[in-house]
Amino acid sequence: MTASSDRAGHSPLPTIATVLCAVYAGGVLGFFVLRTCPLPAPPTLSALNYAAPFLFGPLVLILPLAFVSGTRPAIALALAVLALFLVLYGPFFLPRSEAVPPLEGGPLSAMSFNLGFKELQPQQNLIAIAGEAADIVAVEELTPLAAQAFHKGLAELYPYTVLTDMDTGLLSRYPIRRSEFFQPAGTVRPALHAVLDVNGTSLEVIVVHPQPPSAVYWPGTHVPIGIDDQGLNRQIVAIAGRAAALPGPVLVMGDFNMSTDSPAYNAMAAVLRDSFREAGWGLGFTFPRNLSIDNLTLVGPLIRIDYIFHSEALYTEESRVVCQGGSDHCYLTARFRFVANTVRHTSVRSSRLHTQPRTFDWTHRLLHSNRVHSWVPCCR
Repeated sequence: MTASSDRAGHSPLPTIATVLCAVYAGGVLGFFVLRTCPLPAPPTLSALNYAAPFLFGPLVLILPLAFVSGTRPAIALALAVLALFLVLYGPFFLPRSEAVPPLEGGPLSAMSFNLGFKELQPQQNLIAIAGEAADIVAVEELTPLAAQAFHKGLAELYPYTVLTDMDTGLLSRYPIRRSEFFQPAGTVRPALHAVLDVNGTSLEVIVVHPQPPSAVYWPGTHVPIGIDDQGLNRQIVAIAGRAAALPGPVLVMGDFNMSTDSPAYNAMAAVLRDSFREAGWGLGFTFPRNLSIDNLTLVGPLIRIDYIFHSEALYTEESRVVCQGGSDHCYLTARFRFVANTVRHTSVRSSRLHTQPRTFDWTHRLLHSNRVHSWVPCCR
């Protein structure tokens, strides 16, 4: 057999598979390495944080290709990416393993629901809220029309409410002793802080809906290249600092407009616990849903931006994402119990809203490690 016939019979598949696996693995691994850099992320990297789990989608094709090719480098690279996925996201699909602490009192259920500004007929959302019948309901994108409907249709179920035209609101079975609106990091969109009396226990509840990241465009064009999330990071750091300064049980609920792979999420997770990560199953996507373009319904939800965080005085027994109602968001529910020996049974009348919480050292460091004036490519 001649050399030319040898070349003709040689399959290019191993080479193609190795190159494709190398490029793919390098991109995925490089992305997650860059995320560990303390410098502000460039706009493209910030945008990719919202789609981080989908970066592993090509494994459906890459893994079979690597094994069919039979080349060890391709197989090793594909397995490395698979191992990274299992380390990062595998635990979200496994049963809870931590020990249950001593608990006291009955269950306390909470719900967070972004109603959707475009929802002109709030009846579907009202039915969803009444159907869940949670003890505490945080609502975002609250319109005057929805507030009026809730006052009328949910008064018997929720005798205590804060429903105004301030975007965020609260419905409660328990007395609301105090409430106020505040502006995280001086932003225009306010957040709600209320103190509830839960059978003699003071429960601090914060309902948030920070302004989302802004789009970043290629200079001189309308071509988007990513997002600027530094303003969002500042808002979340302010919210986390306020929550960390509060005594006793704390709930922080709402549409945070942040991904679980962002500096903002890390700021919240540094002081409070994520109820869905503790007692939910899966990735917990909540947005978008009920969206269509030119009568073509989009598949969703695709990202996770709605959360219920809690302090260590509460233990999450269950958490669910439910895609019902008329909003473009799924809503989030959680059932809690109070942890024994951590709850202060003090008079709610004596509790004060912390309008000027002290700033912790970690908050100061995070603010300055995510500078907002400019972004610098990481690790160069």
